[in-house]
Amino acid sequence: MNRKRKAVLCYILLSEGVGALAAWLTREGTEYFSRVVSKPAFTPPAPVFPAAWAALYALMGVGA
Repeated sequence: MNRKRKAVLCYILLSEGVGALAAWLTREGTEYFSRVVSKPAFTPPAPVFPAAWAALYALMGVGA
């Protein structure tokens, strides 16, 4: 594996780690928010959000 690929992999892992830390730190507030706020009918189901955020954090790592 060349240096550029290692650097990209490190940035992806770093950004995923930051995302996981942010999710862990805000889990109680997110649970409260999802119970209290009424959502529109077109809101995607809850299991979609972790996958979408993981993809976004991976793309941020590639962009870094």
